[in-house]
Amino acid sequence: DQTAGGIAGNRLKLTFSVRSANTTALTCAAPTGSFQVKIDGKNAGDAIALTEEGVEASPHSSFEIKDIEVDAAKGGKETRHATVVTYYLDPANRDGLLDLLAQAGDGGEHKVNIEYLADKNYIQGVDKNPENAKDDDTFIIPVAPEGDVKPEGNVTIKDDDPVNPDPDNPTGKMTVIRKITLPLVVPAISAGALLILTTSLAHFGVPSILGFSQGIYTLPTKIYAVISRAGGSFEGIRQGAALSIMLVLVVFTALVIQKKILSSGSYDIIKGKSMRPTLIKLRGARIPLLILCIATLILIVIVPLVMIFLVSLVKAYGLPLIPENFTFQNYKRIFAASGTIDSVKNSLFVSISAGVICMFLGTLIAYVVQKIRPKGKEVLEVLSVLPYSLPGTVLAIGVILAWSGNILNISLYNTIWIILVAYIARYLSFSMKSSSAALLQVHPSLEEAARTCGASHMESLTDVTLPLIRPAMVSGFFLIFLPAMREVTTSILLYGPYTRTLGVQIYSLRDAGMIPQAAALGSVAIIIIIICNTIVTQATKDRKGV
Repeated sequence: DQTAGGIAGNRLKLTFSVRSANTTALTCAAPTGSFQVKIDGKNAGDAIALTEEGVEASPHSSFEIKDIEVDAAKGGKETRHATVVTYYLDPANRDGLLDLLAQAGDGGEHKVNIEYLADKNYIQGVDKNPENAKDDDTFIIPVAPEGDVKPEGNVTIKDDDPVNPDPDNPTGKMTVIRKITLPLVVPAISAGALLILTTSLAHFGVPSILGFSQGIYTLPTKIYAVISRAGGSFEGIRQGAALSIMLVLVVFTALVIQKKILSSGSYDIIKGKSMRPTLIKLRGARIPLLILCIATLILIVIVPLVMIFLVSLVKAYGLPLIPENFTFQNYKRIFAASGTIDSVKNSLFVSISAGVICMFLGTLIAYVVQKIRPKGKEVLEVLSVLPYSLPGTVLAIGVILAWSGNILNISLYNTIWIILVAYIARYLSFSMKSSSAALLQVHPSLEEAARTCGASHMESLTDVTLPLIRPAMVSGFFLIFLPAMREVTTSILLYGPYTRTLGVQIYSLRDAGMIPQAAALGSVAIIIIIICNTIVTQATKDRKGV
């Protein structure tokens, strides 16, 4: 006899009993052997020994030998020896079962059978009823029409969540979200909030364009205004440095708050098995939420991008956006202007140079930190990450103060090199983190095997390690190249008369009132970034055989 429950924690609960045949005397021992679970006629894993050790190897399963009453062939009841089993079939490591349960989670029906494989000794003892035996010494236990099992043997596999037994109970769902889900995602939410906070504090472009005309300042725009009004005097630099200290203190406070939140509790996800994620049925809220998400993306992302392209085509800013007012003259003007071509060249130069230098320097630092591991490696790692943690405006002021003749009488101010130095400091952590993650996956035994075969340390590095982490190095290059191409927060304080970058040129055109030309150059920048992002996607996608 067999019955089948539903999925409990991604495991199929099976309850069945194997009893002696009607022709067997009561003194015959309870059945032994093994059993095979079949779903839709296919084996769900290997056969399981019909013993206490075999059954209870699956967590929460039970094995019991007892006497049960059955209907006698001549009427009335008879007592038979039986093995009663409750077995939880774990989808992990069961061919095709995990996919089957995932498909059945929406209420699909599947035929579940338990095939009993008896021991030969037992078969010899009960081989008085040929209807119960096969040539291959196999007994088929008939499906009983009870519980969730239908007479035909089809079982409706249900999604019984052990944490929330009633999936339709909103109170239970809110309890799970409040006590389990939220504590697990608090670190991610906190880190994301800190990232948004620090990025917003350091952002210059949007606050300056939207706030300057209304007298609304943020710390980065105030620092820029103070330095700009000083006309290049050192007094403006000192005032900007003082404001930068305030900005650093605000960021430091945000870091302290995040650490306090994360230290309030420690949570781990216990895992190790394949599992099907629980789906939340939105029901009537599905369409409204879908509309809300699409509308949000359209208003926040699509509409601004479309407006940039449309405004870049108008003859003059303020004209209606109709085909009669469209022209490509704005694109001709920006490419005819020497300042635009120089800004594109400067951005390509500093972006490619910073990407290449950071790619090799970051990989070298990552190798020292992860493989050589000298004393004080934590200091080296912190120093490589620290510049990116600082707002771009603060970093720019620090670079100005450092490279205006104060170090070995070397002055890089108003040159392209000071922008390159700032980019290297700001984006070095991108390459270092990317290479560190790849080096952690390269087992030390690979280099040791190369050294054992006679290779020098440099040969093992170039022939073994570097080829394995090359995709991460390429990824690190593009992670630096893309943000450097559109960077404006740091460059706005460092550019000179002939060292404008693409971001600075767009800002200058907008500041001069040439909005259609600024939109045209912005459209070109968007296209360049999309092309580069496509290259990044192709270069960093998973590569088999590496």
